[in-house]
Amino acid sequence: MLSAGSTAASIRRFQLWRIFQWLILSVLLMVAADALFQFSRMQWENHRYPPRGKLVDIGGVRLHVHCTGAGSPTVVMENGSNDSSVIWQLVQPAVSKSTRVCSYDRAGFGWSDVNVYYHLMPWTVPLGVPHVLGWCRYTLPNQPQQWDRFAPEATAQYCRLRAWRTEHASDRRGWIDAR
Repeated sequence: MLSAGSTAASIRRFQLWRIFQWLILSVLLMVAADALFQFSRMQWENHRYPPRGKLVDIGGVRLHVHCTGAGSPTVVMENGSNDSSVIWQLVQPAVSKSTRVCSYDRAGFGWSDVNVYYHLMPWTVPLGVPHVLGWCRYTLPNQPQQWDRFAPEATAQYCRLRAWRTEHASDRRGWIDAR
């Protein structure tokens, strides 16, 4: 037989459980609404701010490159670690009056695609996976034969865990800007 005290305790537990359920449901609805808002905003911004240049396929990943002007030498604008090519939009027109100038977005920034293995690299370096899969090769397109002397050293530097952790931390800080 149930006592009045245990019935009251059961009712309170049931009421607390219902409040908890409504609280969880409310939080989930707010998160879903925020995600929908962010998705809509991102679509609108992508429409409002299309790439100024063109997307160049470099083996399954497209990098955004924006070149203006004419002449030689070509000046390449290098962004900071968490920046996109947009930071050069006040400088590039002035420089392009006298020569060709290009700005670009690194993978995962601005309008460039993200390399899938790029996110995996920091987690797989301690296991030696990048070396086995050839992710650490530091070769250049049409590289001069003299580069062959330095390629092994550049590859070793490129595939250090410390370097990838630093790069990964930099990307996490800039990920919001990159989207």
